[in-house]
Order: sequence, then C-alpha cells, then structure tokens
Amino acid sequence: MSRRLVGLLAASALIATGASAYAAAPATAPVPSPKIERSLLGEGTFHAFVQYDRPVTEADVAALRGLGIERLRPFRLVNAVAVIAPTAPLQAATGLAHVTGVQRDNGIRLDLAESKKAIKADLARAPKPRGLGLTGKGVTVAVIDSGLDTSHPDFAGRTKTFNFEGAWIYDQYQDGAISDFVSETAAPYAAVDEIGHGTHVASTVGGSGLGAKQGSGADYSGVAPEVDFVGLKVASAAQGVVYDNGWEANSMAAIEYLMENNKTLGVDIVQNSWGIFEVTDPDSEPVIQMIRAAINKGFIFVFSAGNSGPDEGTVGWPGAMGNVLTVASTIKTAPYGMSSFSSRGPQVDVAAPGSNIVAARSKGAVIDLQNDATPVMDRPLYMAISGTSMSSPHVSGAVALMRQA
Repeated sequence: MSRRLVGLLAASALIATGASAYAAAPATAPVPSPKIERSLLGEGTFHAFVQYDRPVTEADVAALRGLGIERLRPFRLVNAVAVIAPTAPLQAATGLAHVTGVQRDNGIRLDLAESKKAIKADLARAPKPRGLGLTGKGVTVAVIDSGLDTSHPDFAGRTKTFNFEGAWIYDQYQDGAISDFVSETAAPYAAVDEIGHGTHVASTVGGSGLGAKQGSGADYSGVAPEVDFVGLKVASAAQGVVYDNGWEANSMAAIEYLMENNKTLGVDIVQNSWGIFEVTDPDSEPVIQMIRAAINKGFIFVFSAGNSGPDEGTVGWPGAMGNVLTVASTIKTAPYGMSSFSSRGPQVDVAAPGSNIVAARSKGAVIDLQNDATPVMDRPLYMAISGTSMSSPHVSGAVALMRQA
C-alpha cells in the first residue's frame, strides 16, 4: 500500500523544490540505525519526520539543508521537521545534535462508505415549545477534508475563510517529487472540491438544504443548518488517487493553521473524516502530538472510527486517541444496527447514521466517477454516500447544537 495519505497540508509555506546532493541511491544496502525506521531504507525518495528532543530551531533547519534536504517544513509545536529526501541524508540526519529519530510520514485516507430523525436532531431544531429551537447559529466548524464547494447554495454566506490550500499539487511523477504550496485565494482549485468528499461531509454537519427543488418537500439540510464553516482543503483530485493522496504532514499543517489563526476564525469544532494508514507508536506520532496540542487549546475534535469492520479492535488512528469523539456508523433505518463496514472497538464513543447518507454534491465530484456515490434523482446538487465519513459529521453537527445551547 502506498504511503500517500488522504490528505492534509498547509498554506503556510513549505517545500521548495531543488536537487538533492543525495539524489543517487547508495550502491550498497544501507546499515540500519536504531534512530531510523527500516521502511525508510532503500531506493527512492521518502516522506519522513526528523524528530528532536526540544523545539526545532533555525540552526536545525540549516543543518538539514546542509545534508542536501531542501524540501522540508518545521513543526515547532511537536519538535519535528517534515522532509522529503532519499535514504542517505535521512540516515545522516540521525547524527545531528538533538535528533531523537527519523520516522515515516504516514499515509492517510478519507473514511468513505432520514438520519436527522435517527439522532433526534429534528426535535432539537424544532421551535419551542415542541423543541429547543437550536440550529448551530454562532458556532463555527472547521472541516479538514478535500475542500468545500462555496458555490453550492447550501453554504451561502456561511463560509468564513478560504485562504488555506493544504493539498499538494503533484506533477504525477517521481511520487510527487515536484510539489508546491499555494494560497487558496490564488490556487487553480480555490474554493473548489473536485473530489466531493469534503462538501458532502460539511453538508451533513450543517448544510441549509436550499439546493433542493423549491416545493419538493424534501429536507436535505444538515444537523446544524446555521453553523459557519472554515474549509481546510487537504486533498485534491490533482494528486491522482482519490483515497490515497496526501501525507500526515498535511493534516498537521492544517491543525497548526487553526491554532495560529483562531482569534480570527473562531473555530469551536474540528470535523475529521480521515485516518492514518499505519501507526506503530502512537505516542511518537507527530500528528497525534499536534492534535493533543490543539485539544489543550480548547478545540473539540470529532473523528470517524474507520471502515475496517465488522471485526472488533479495528478503530483507526487518530480516532483511537483519548480526548477525541470517535464515531462509528449505523444504518439510518435501523439506528441500533451497526453498518457492516464500520470499525468497532472500545475507543468508539458514539455511533451515528453513516449508510446511504444524502448530502450536498460538489461540481464535477470525482467520487461519482469512482462509483462511490449514488445520484439523487432530479436533484443534481445532492448525492448519497456510505461510510464512517458520513457518520462523524452528524456528531459534529450535534455538538454544534449543544455549543449553541
């Protein structure tokens, strides 16, 4: 399985392209070091983290560049630098002062597979005295995903910012050896969700339902239809494979962006329908450290449990963390029946509908082409998808209603 992950990167500056002094693979097999993961030994270029025993300094960055590592990004909150380099400079980095190890930058994936009534959101939203009159108004939800189609009528006037572009735009060769970071305001994919996953997820959290035909009687609104959104685009169809097209460092940059800009953004809840491919040591995993730092600042993180069911013990990371809300999937017509695809385990906090969920469809969504979405007859602005990706935004919407209350 590729190490490319479903995606998250950041618009804060990163990777400069340049020829590495270590471009050629070593003629002999590299000697393993206790400080470097074995998966980083071999031919080719690797995505990795160089980890330190204290905050990263400019001198540390200069030392890495001195080894020929030009494509890098420091994460000072978690004492690590994300790099792209061959084995030789990665091994050399283990000998630098204060370096505790070099580990793989894991791949991540988007967790794909009458829901409001199943979770009683219709009662919370109903006017008083029958209900509570809650709509999520005044609450802001950040969606770390494939973007959000701001032209969709379901989000009109409720997107706070789109100046973050976290997806690497790959040149489709050399495993993304040529990549760049661009501002969302200038990117060719600005405020566009070519994949369709993020728009569907956000719509489930709090789409207004205005895209449905007037007078049709259909209610396609989300759980909290008056929340505001911050869209953090971390995956792009331009990267190639829909489910396997980003890196762990992308998510870290997105979370860091939230922490650095939240006085302006005012985000309360962070919705995450993605997971990491492999985790061997959760305590040392940089993205998990970054999430903990954000939780300590007051952010509420909601994660999908993953689609590796039906066996027990299949909840993925970061959903397996403590202090996050981890959501499994039920069948909406049988709310006490678990979806067969849903991951299971003691880390699950709650389950919500995730099978055949109808929500907003972005323009030209490639999910349609992958046969992972079902069109809704006579309503081209909506589609149905199944997965714990669809269950977790129900919970983010419910948390938004509670925050408003």
